Amino acid sequence: MIYLYKIKLLTFIGLLLCSFNCISENNDTTVNITVPFTKVFYHIDNHITGTFTYNYGLNFLIASGCSYGLIKCGADWNLHELANNNDWIAYSGMPSVMVGGLVPLTIPLGMYFVGKSHNDVKIQYVALAMGQAAILSLVVSSAIKAFTGRRPPGILENEISAEDFSSDFKFGLLKRGAFNGWPSGHTMTAFAMATTLIQFYPDNFWIKAGSLTYATCIGLGVSVNIHWFSDAFAGAFIGYAIGKTVGRGFVNLLTENNTTNNIDFQLIPNGARIAYRF
Repeated sequence: MIYLYKIKLLTFIGLLLCSFNCISENNDTTVNITVPFTKVFYHIDNHITGTFTYNYGLNFLIASGCSYGLIKCGADWNLHELANNNDWIAYSGMPSVMVGGLVPLTIPLGMYFVGKSHNDVKIQYVALAMGQAAILSLVVSSAIKAFTGRRPPGILENEISAEDFSSDFKFGLLKRGAFNGWPSGHTMTAFAMATTLIQFYPDNFWIKAGSLTYATCIGLGVSVNIHWFSDAFAGAFIGYAIGKTVGRGFVNLLTENNTTNNIDFQLIPNGARIAYRF
């Protein structure tokens, strides 16, 4: 179990290194501009709609269909029994639960202030985009959970049952609150943030590998204690849709700001003037 904790720690460190890799890659885009923190809400209404329409909604259909298949074939229950009968498996996933809860707050805030201190506009946009991806993941996952009401596996609560209850859903508004249910918010947030980051650095192998490894570790970790495997599987696909939508939106915003015309036509009280920025 000690080795598994080390793997989780190294993965978290790797994510931090990805953040510094982003900073070192953007020395050529440094300008003396601070991006307002309120940009974290940039087009959030369009992005949340785009999350459901991305890929024609196929990501949500895959998440639902494959979850149904994982439940029916017994994959969820088999993994549940494996973790329930081997405490070390369940506890080895706890770093994912803790890290998955801390990263959505610490990484975006940390990157934003580092980008601000270095006058790096791109890093600030990356941070705000990842922050919005985390916000949307929380909203989307909580909204869906409020209607699915899936019974949690209860592995760390020593729930003992001889019968498979992986299909125990209570559909309806707040039958089991907005925290228990399908899909996994931890996994959704991890994949949403990872995918958002990749949109800004599509050609950087290490950022891709580090981000996706981190997200996968979060998904696998929570699926052996607080979530079913199908919860994590669904969270990954929906999180990917969120990350793609938010990432594209902020990348377009950054591109627009970086291609501002140097010639500006302005109306003044007594006429008009043309301003040229050197």
